[in-house]
Amino acid sequence: MEAADFAIGLTKAGLQSEILTVHWEKHWPTHFLFRECEVTRIGRKLGGPWGVFRFVRELNRVVSQKKLDRLIVFGLNDESWAATRSLIERYPIILRVDGMDWHSFSNRRFQFRQDRFFNRLAKIWVDSSETRESMVRAQIKRELIEVVPPQVWSLGLSKSREHSEFPETATTAERSLTRHSLSDAHPILDLNPSQPFIVCGSDLNDDGLRHLITHWSRILDHYPQARLWILGEGLSARKIWEHICDCQMANSIVMPGNFDDLDDVLRAANVYVHASLKSFSCHRFARAMAVGACVVAYDNSFARDWLIPNTNGLLTSPYHGPSLVEGVLELLKDPQLRKTIGSNALKSSDSFLLKRSLTRLVEEFGLR
Repeated sequence: MEAADFAIGLTKAGLQSEILTVHWEKHWPTHFLFRECEVTRIGRKLGGPWGVFRFVRELNRVVSQKKLDRLIVFGLNDESWAATRSLIERYPIILRVDGMDWHSFSNRRFQFRQDRFFNRLAKIWVDSSETRESMVRAQIKRELIEVVPPQVWSLGLSKSREHSEFPETATTAERSLTRHSLSDAHPILDLNPSQPFIVCGSDLNDDGLRHLITHWSRILDHYPQARLWILGEGLSARKIWEHICDCQMANSIVMPGNFDDLDDVLRAANVYVHASLKSFSCHRFARAMAVGACVVAYDNSFARDWLIPNTNGLLTSPYHGPSLVEGVLELLKDPQLRKTIGSNALKSSDSFLLKRSLTRLVEEFGLR
């Protein structure tokens, strides 16, 4: 979704962009249009090294049929890493790396002169100065690494506005309608219009999420009908679910998996929680701001890139476990504060684009 939002932003700036991604399931379409952007899924048969090899072989075939000026590769997982190494001799490549990508990659067991590879890239876009300094310590050239403001990755989410005023966040009627549509999708997603509803989309491996679950009972003491949705899936989700059960919170905390389009979920929520102690970028956080959600987060450098305390969000102490729950309680008790913070979140998400045009961003970050 981060790649799609950015590609749509490039389209708005007058550049032709296309998303190349993995074709994981046979029944998925190979070519389709996602909003204003073309998407091509590339086959990846089998698993392990042979699956990656076949993916890269097919990727080379697809790329050779297109007239590309450059490639932007997201992340350092197996497919991204293999694709970058395969195509680096043929195209200028910009690598998008966030702190979590780099942390996982640098902890892999195999060793090689990775600086020789990274230093052949056209540019490396990172999410924070901490990520840049860590890469510099790995002998990667500082001049190649650029910290890109987090708002850039949600360019495609921004709506063009003709007036200086911004719409208010979701009204009670809209929230009720959205909750009704979610409830229709599956019984486990059932929500009534007045029920306090909190959404969390943080990294499932972060200790901050465990703090949120451990202290969730404090919310229930004041709001027994409150529901918390924790987004995500996989092996890490299983561990989180076990912690939820250990805390006897399975009746009020739901793990619905992932959603292709989060906007309805975020609009249905009273509060969005960024329960991450680590200063890693989070695209769900960006989407929450873009739809005017009321956000509470642990205080770290990533959250401060987005939030002005008590203006467009709440920041809580990372050194006090219950602080995040206390922030949620403060927002639930004050509907006017939620409305003000949500409205300011919407304004701040769009103000980045009001100050600097998409065309300038495109030129500044080396796409022309």
